[in-house]
Amino acid sequence: MKIGLSNCRDLLNKLQYEKSRLDNEWNEYDFFNFVVTAWHLHTDWIEKNREGRPVKAMKKFKASPNTMKEVINISRDIANGSKHFNLNLKSEKNKVVTQVNEPEIRDWHSYYFGPKYGISTDLAYYSVADFIFIIGSYFEWIFDDEIEINMFPPKLIKHLNYCKIDKNV
Repeated sequence: MKIGLSNCRDLLNKLQYEKSRLDNEWNEYDFFNFVVTAWHLHTDWIEKNREGRPVKAMKKFKASPNTMKEVINISRDIANGSKHFNLNLKSEKNKVVTQVNEPEIRDWHSYYFGPKYGISTDLAYYSVADFIFIIGSYFEWIFDDEIEINMFPPKLIKHLNYCKIDKNV
């Protein structure tokens, strides 16, 4: 019962399409679609589409640093929080998002392109622009079987570290 999407690479193309729309003009509807696509690509399509998935995908999931796993869990929280009026008890218990912040100017992207929503966790703060960049780059790595499992992209490590909250300040 699928229309136009039959494998995990099709869903990756959908994610990239949604990212390009957000890169050109941010809006809540496209962000909702991007987050839901990212979560389901990660947690459902890649796992179940064994013939179509990249060979190293599942090992890359496991080898991802904890900060990246937190960003994937942010996609879960935002997807579930956006799709459902109220979270069920299990989703509420497992969530990592502590707050969705109103649009503000907080980083270089929002300074140049206008105030953006922010996503807070106990460990980090991500503007939606940070989140979109990280998710897009993550799936580029997941789907590139030319890159070894232990070669998590340095640009992603740098960006994840940039978003960490310094608890000593």
